Amino acid sequence: MAPHFINVETLYSQDENLKKKEVNELIAWTDQQKHLPKINEIQAILFLRRCNYQSEASKTLIDLYFTVKTLCPELFSGKNPLNSPLKEYLDVILITDLSKTTPEDYTIIFGKITSANPSEFNISLGAKYLDMVTMSTIYQKTPSKGYLLVVDLTEFTLEVLANMDLVVLKKTLFYMQKCLLLNWKGIHFFNNAPIGNRFLGMLKPFLDEFQNIIHLHDSVDDLIKYVPRDCLPENYGGLEDSVSVLQEKIKTKLGENVALFDWEEEQKVDESKRSGGPKTVNDVFGVEGTFKKLELD
Repeated sequence: MAPHFINVETLYSQDENLKKKEVNELIAWTDQQKHLPKINEIQAILFLRRCNYQSEASKTLIDLYFTVKTLCPELFSGKNPLNSPLKEYLDVILITDLSKTTPEDYTIIFGKITSANPSEFNISLGAKYLDMVTMSTIYQKTPSKGYLLVVDLTEFTLEVLANMDLVVLKKTLFYMQKCLLLNWKGIHFFNNAPIGNRFLGMLKPFLDEFQNIIHLHDSVDDLIKYVPRDCLPENYGGLEDSVSVLQEKIKTKLGENVALFDWEEEQKVDESKRSGGPKTVNDVFGVEGTFKKLELD
């Protein structure tokens, strides 16, 4: 079964800055790079949009995007939502795009831990889940002007925080900031748990583009100063479906997109063919160090 994509002509018709000639030139350049996988027209468009239609920046992003995805199999391999352990993990947390955009035409990616057992939280599986949701969103929905990540911290406990692998967190944040093919306009954590500030403190060493767009909110009443209540799930007084319904819907949606995730997982860098020699994890992320988990009192 072939993966499903939005009609490419829809993308051209809705974006006056998008030029087919520049898209084709980017595809041709990628084809000439022996170490890179082939890209399709929609991907070329997404790379250009992510880089404000700058050709050279798009080329740099293409190389970095596929390099990171190839060097981090713990985050980007095994993205079949019908197989364990990912299948079971779709009940541990919820990550989903919401249907109603903000007045600025921003799409909301909503997240929440839904399991009562904090020991089930796994950041590697969470990163895969987030990537699957964002990939299905950008490949299949009409693009919006930006994206908001909105996360309910109610179930975010000290145990969850202590079990986080900092190396995986570093790689995940690098990918989200430097590679992900959408423009983040804001990241909002609400129902700020007592450890919310400690969590933000843990993130800060790994923040670059996100440094000025992360916001902590004590409650949903504070959140709605930035994100309209109507855009939220009904659990928070919004017009979206409830969290439980959204969780079932995203499981169905991801299950219907196995072909998309299989296709995308095949797009890997062949480092043996890279001009100038292969890149390693340390070349991209720096020396990982020996720390693995955050030590908390």
